[in-house]
Amino acid sequence: MVQNIGLENLRVRGTSPSGTGIVYKNINLESCAHCWVHNVESDMCVDKSHIYLSDVYGSEISNNYLNDGYNHNSGATYAVFLEFRNSENLIQNNIIRKARHSTPLSGDSGNVLGYNYALDSYMGDYPNSLAETQAHGAHPFMNLFEGNVYPNLEFDFAHGSSSHNTVFRNYINLTSTNPTSGGTQTSAIFAFADAYYSNYMNVIGNVFGEFASSCTAGTYEINAGGSQSASIYKLGYYDDGSSSSPNATLSAKVGLTILRGGNWDCKTNSVVWNTNVPGGGLLSTYLAQQTIPNSLYLSSRPSWFTPNGAVWPPIDPSANTKVNKIPAQICYENGPKMGVAFNPTSCYESGGSTGAPQPPTNLSAIVN
Repeated sequence: MVQNIGLENLRVRGTSPSGTGIVYKNINLESCAHCWVHNVESDMCVDKSHIYLSDVYGSEISNNYLNDGYNHNSGATYAVFLEFRNSENLIQNNIIRKARHSTPLSGDSGNVLGYNYALDSYMGDYPNSLAETQAHGAHPFMNLFEGNVYPNLEFDFAHGSSSHNTVFRNYINLTSTNPTSGGTQTSAIFAFADAYYSNYMNVIGNVFGEFASSCTAGTYEINAGGSQSASIYKLGYYDDGSSSSPNATLSAKVGLTILRGGNWDCKTNSVVWNTNVPGGGLLSTYLAQQTIPNSLYLSSRPSWFTPNGAVWPPIDPSANTKVNKIPAQICYENGPKMGVAFNPTSCYESGGSTGAPQPPTNLSAIVN
């Protein structure tokens, strides 16, 4: 293991796809402890990922802008990809644009993914389907997803199981862009999809579905073997839902072991606890109404929560304004979205999106 190595304050741009298979990364961390990637812009992923972690411990990936890639087919343009053995890492406050998957985990435990802003993710082979996946290979467990903005959440069964992950105060907006048509994606509209062998998930205090606009989810919950209609929850499915489950008992276990409560969804237009479970829901898997903490890993409003308009906590299902923009979103909308260069220092370290203080004007001097 190498230790205490960091990469910060620079721009990396892939100039062409590798053309030799999906193996290369714009930034690669392997066998690294207490390392970091901070204030970096990575444009055009060459193939596998913008930032790759394998055998990484206690490291931080923060305040970065990870933008697009040459290949959006299977296995490529995973923005921050934690694969194999990674633990106690912090993936925080990153802007992720046009990834195939923004923050997929494969075989990791004890990591925090907090306050990342993912937009316009898409799969090259399925450009009209919501693309995000948070667990993509055996066996991510005991990871925390907090305060993120994603088009969708999915713990899939593509390469194996997952369990005991916590999804807390995220905003799932069910919205991403189809790069072929330029319009909104209309397929695979599932806010929280939890696959066969993905058990014991904790889902607390999230906002699921479009807030302050029409809801595209026509159903609250579907289960394995059910119609693939747009829904808030999709539980126990096998093979992305295109195949029937080979074991109904194991599929049912997903819904029997999930623990949820305090989530607002656009279908019911309510915050659901055990007192107002929609028809057909299993009452024992819902929490009683209670006050939830502002954060599960931050003791107070963090110092980087500084852009103008940033509200703490930004996602609060019980409030009238349930969703406020997180700092990474504000940074993107006042910077790259407007054609302005990414500047994390002005976003997070100088008091807001207005940037560093400007020098005084109209000064004069008399030389004696």
